[in-house]
This record gives sequence, C-alpha cells and structure tokens, in this order.
Amino acid sequence: MNQRATSDLEMRLAAAVEALRVVEERAIAGQLALEVMHEIKNPLEALGHLIYLTHQEATDCEKVSKYMTLAQEQIVTLNHIAGETLGFARNPRSPRPTDS
Repeated sequence: MNQRATSDLEMRLAAAVEALRVVEERAIAGQLALEVMHEIKNPLEALGHLIYLTHQEATDCEKVSKYMTLAQEQIVTLNHIAGETLGFARNPRSPRPTDS
C-alpha cells in the first residue's frame, strides 16, 4: 500500500473515531437526562399531591403545617438531585454519584 493510501485510511479512521466519540457522549448525556427525569418525577408528584391536600384541608392549620413540612422535604430532595446532577455535569469524567 502506498503512502497516500495509508494517509487516506488514517484520516478516515481518525474521523470515524471522532464520530464514535461524539455519538457516545450524546448517548451518555441522553441516559443522564433520562435518569435525572426519573429521579425528579417522584418528588414532583408528591409536591402535587401535597398541594392538592393543602387546598382540601385549608381550614385545618395542623394538616396544612404537616403538608408544608412534607413539601419542604421534597424540595430538599429535588435540590439534592439538582446539585448532584450539576456536579456530575461539571466534571463528566468523575465517577457517578451514589445514592445517599
């Protein structure tokens, strides 16, 4: 094989490797997005239920206080998920965060 053919093959290989790297990065980003959406779905649903219950029991201060405390806990959970996700996004080469 001559030098020109070898050089052409090397350029094609380099382009293919780069294309594969880009596809893998996008796949990882997509998987992360799916996992994050799954993780925030439950706290968001809980918040929706708590808001509904608060409206239903608006005249019962003890129940409203209880529901608001539970809502605060869900917001803390969402903030934790957001913080972990941002930390991972800022340093994509670090190991994935573990559940605490």
